[in-house]
Amino acid sequence: MVLAEEHRIRTDSKNRTEIRGGRPRNDAPEEFADWRTKYCEALLATKSRVKAAEVTPYSYEQIYQMLNEKYASFDQNFSEMVHQTEMRLVAWAEEVIWTSLEEANTPKDRAWIAKEILKVRDRQRWGDKLDIGVTGSIAHQHMLDRGAVLKQLAAEQERAFLPAAPKLLEPIIEAEAVGE
Repeated sequence: MVLAEEHRIRTDSKNRTEIRGGRPRNDAPEEFADWRTKYCEALLATKSRVKAAEVTPYSYEQIYQMLNEKYASFDQNFSEMVHQTEMRLVAWAEEVIWTSLEEANTPKDRAWIAKEILKVRDRQRWGDKLDIGVTGSIAHQHMLDRGAVLKQLAAEQERAFLPAAPKLLEPIIEAEAVGE
């Protein structure tokens, strides 16, 4: 009974901390040992996950799966490294925003940059307001006399098409087939 309980604990998927199996990873050769670091450096340099994936032995899709918890190839350590790198990018972007606010030439530019910063910081108060709350009903009816409308359409058709009709009735030249 003890062996069965140990086996259940060892194989219980809810308590398992690592996933074994699957195909071998591409980073087994020594040349790809530090691909995670190269990826993070490339991400800082290019600011693009797709371009950063080019320095690794993996495709962008494989990297995406390594960074997403719902896939079996999820890599916690790599995900943390990428998160830290992206936080550095966010800090850089915020620094650029605040610098541009300080260096703006006109008050109009400063006001626009400040408003954009406030939109991000407090979207409820400063974000774009889009309140579409339509209530009520619309009663719209066309009261048309069908007879009058049909007479009007018939008159317009006669003007448009009858002048072209005599051209269609021009005599046709008959030709005789030449026999051999």
